[in-house]
Amino acid sequence: ASQNKIQASMRQETYLMKKAANELKDKIANMSIALRELQAEERALSREVVDSPDRIKFDLAEATKDLERIRETIRTKEGERKEAERKVQNTVAGTEALEDAIAAMEEMGSALGGYDSASEELDGARERLDGLESDVESRRAERESEGGRLRAAEKRKADTLSILGRSLDAARRSLDDASARLGAVED
Repeated sequence: ASQNKIQASMRQETYLMKKAANELKDKIANMSIALRELQAEERALSREVVDSPDRIKFDLAEATKDLERIRETIRTKEGERKEAERKVQNTVAGTEALEDAIAAMEEMGSALGGYDSASEELDGARERLDGLESDVESRRAERESEGGRLRAAEKRKADTLSILGRSLDAARRSLDDASARLGAVED
């Protein structure tokens, strides 16, 4: 009778150890699934964040090219404006006769029209330049913000992987202990 009690006790202990081992296996499986989900999320976030800085760099390069073209236009228009001013000054100084004065006045009128047109174009180019400079600054700020979010996501990933690694190691140790005790009970 006492041997039956010992065997019943051993069966009960074996049952409990198997149950604990199965629970540990389930925990390991769940942690493995969670790890794969986090890795998938990391890949998705990496693709999203990595593409964005490249696009910003491309847009920034395009904006810089536009900025240089506008600056060149401003320099050209500034030269045209100075040339128009020089022509007006030379025309006024060179008039001696009435006929020459009329011709000079007509030329001065057309030069002034070109000057006004050049001034308007220069003003427009300056406005576009201001807009582009503002756009470049906002894109730089956006890129810095994206970099901060990437660093935060990488830190969360590292922290999560560390926690999951420690949990997985602890679960494996528990499984190994339970297996060893089960083996000792079964022997």
